[in-house]
Amino acid sequence: MPNIDRDVRCCANCGYLGLRHILTGQIVTAGQDFRETAYIPGLWLRDATLAYEQFPVCFRGAARFRDAQEAGPSWDQARCTAAIQRERDCGEFSKWEGLDPEDHYDMIQESARLQWQSEQADKARRHEHCTLAVSIVAVAVAVVALIASTLIGVWKIPQPITDTIQQSPATTTPNSAPSLPQTSRRTSTADQSLPPSSPE
Repeated sequence: MPNIDRDVRCCANCGYLGLRHILTGQIVTAGQDFRETAYIPGLWLRDATLAYEQFPVCFRGAARFRDAQEAGPSWDQARCTAAIQRERDCGEFSKWEGLDPEDHYDMIQESARLQWQSEQADKARRHEHCTLAVSIVAVAVAVVALIASTLIGVWKIPQPITDTIQQSPATTTPNSAPSLPQTSRRTSTADQSLPPSSPE
């Protein structure tokens, strides 16, 4: 399309721009000639009836070219060319790949589905890696704890408890009375020489 900047977001560059066949009602892609000049090749059938509707259609319904603010109400090639080549801020815009609008739509949906599946697979892989990393860390912590507890048990071996009974040198029988110190009684000579006193 030499007369159109391919980077412009306009209907002439969009894959949803089409022409409706009058007999079948099928929407086919608008060819390059139409996108440049709004010229419809093979517009007339052999019996001089229209093969396609004169106004293009948007497969997604984002533009209504029959409206007065677009190219209507009566068809004019210059007005139609200006309408399809006007830059638009359209959320349905999708760059034309040469397909019919319906096939273009299916291609977009399939591409979106494959992208979604790829994103889900990436999320699943990241979750797997995260779960594996957590499991490895948990096993490592358990092993370290087991080794530490084993080493602590080796370092602190419990010593056998022995009861030592200290006995005093002098043992006494529980029922025996304590021995009293014995004192020697000395009898003086004077006491032995005195006669016994007589009672009066």
